Amino acid sequence: MSDSYLASLDISDRAGQWTAAVNARDTTVLVAEDETGTVGFTSVGPSRDEDAEPGDLEIYAIYLHPRAWGSGVARDLMRTVLDGLHSGSVTLWILEGNERAQHFYRRHGFQHDGTERIDEIGGQPLTQLRFRKR
Repeated sequence: MSDSYLASLDISDRAGQWTAAVNARDTTVLVAEDETGTVGFTSVGPSRDEDAEPGDLEIYAIYLHPRAWGSGVARDLMRTVLDGLHSGSVTLWILEGNERAQHFYRRHGFQHDGTERIDEIGGQPLTQLRFRKR
């Protein structure tokens, strides 16, 4: 995503969306912190996919501050999600071409299941790939 698109996001709108996510009964938000503050988070809840089965989960987001890359924080967040919340299959969506993310998820047992979608983000059509772990 372009820097201009990211800079255009309204902080108040995003804060409202995250407040709703944190307060939603069926969504779990995990936050990772170190001595400097928050370095990452993940958000997980029921799968929103049309072909989801009852009990399937979706990782809506997992982000790390660049200073936490390679520190094991993402691995710990993922292990917590998979060990503590997994009740069926788990899916997530990755922007096509995000090789770093695809590699990370493959290391945790996710595979591209052939499903793709095109979302308009920042006025541009972007292809997302669905990864699944059963």
